[in-house]
Amino acid sequence: MNLIKSVQSLTLFLILAAIVFFTGCQQQSDNSNDQVEANIKMYTNVWDEILNKGNIDMIDTHFAEDYVNKTVTSTVNGKADAKEYFGAFLTGFSDINFVVDEIFGVDDRVIKLWTFNGTHSGDFAGIPATGNKITLKGVSVSRIVNGKISEELDYMDDLGFMQQLGVIPLMGQ
Repeated sequence: MNLIKSVQSLTLFLILAAIVFFTGCQQQSDNSNDQVEANIKMYTNVWDEILNKGNIDMIDTHFAEDYVNKTVTSTVNGKADAKEYFGAFLTGFSDINFVVDEIFGVDDRVIKLWTFNGTHSGDFAGIPATGNKITLKGVSVSRIVNGKISEELDYMDDLGFMQQLGVIPLMGQ
């Protein structure tokens, strides 16, 4: 009889321990999910403000001091370089429509699939205005630290972009 009570007590203890453990894990997961959702909301808003509304000063308040952006062709270091890099898109293109096609996050990472549309109406990276309408698609893998954009790895169709600008001819032409 004592053995049965001991097994029942141990079973009850293990059930309660499991409930406490899984509730704690769920609470941690909920807190983590809340942070991911906050990161996604901030990140989406920042890019809407910078590219669609031309508010380049969002970099001052929403980018980390040691911000780094890497693409296949360039590396941007710090807020001043970021303002110059992204400012070139604002001065080189009009009718900008930057769309986040899909976005998700895990821990401190946010991944967005995006489309940049615009008319090449000003100098861009030494390329005089062509008047061409462009569509550039890409993916950004970003790290958010203490509510600020710290790092971005941008992958985009640079060849297609240069072809749309008329800098590189389309194949077969």
